[in-house]
Amino acid sequence: MTDTISFQRCNDCKQPQYPLRELCGQCLSPDIRAVTEEASGALLSWTRLHVTMEPYFQERLPSLVGEVLLDNGLMIMVHLDMGLSEETPQAGMRLSLTERPALDDRLAYFAVPEPKGN
Repeated sequence: MTDTISFQRCNDCKQPQYPLRELCGQCLSPDIRAVTEEASGALLSWTRLHVTMEPYFQERLPSLVGEVLLDNGLMIMVHLDMGLSEETPQAGMRLSLTERPALDDRLAYFAVPEPKGN
């Protein structure tokens, strides 16, 4: 199941950006709009965290984090949820993002592998 992600896209240079800002990070145009699109893409890189200062994640160590290039061009850091899969994350693997409560009711993005054949 793929959730959606809300971000901004510049009306001048079409650059996607997240987190939200007042000006385009690419061309500095103030002409930006909020958009919501499906959140799926390819894993670029990943690592295993063994230390964190965040209490929510301390009890979940070690944990996997990765950088995902979404199909809409946005690049985002996520927590990798491999679930019960014994599969090791691989660059290029397809992932779907989902928002989950994490820290003090703040939301974090988690990515799960898309089913094979999609």
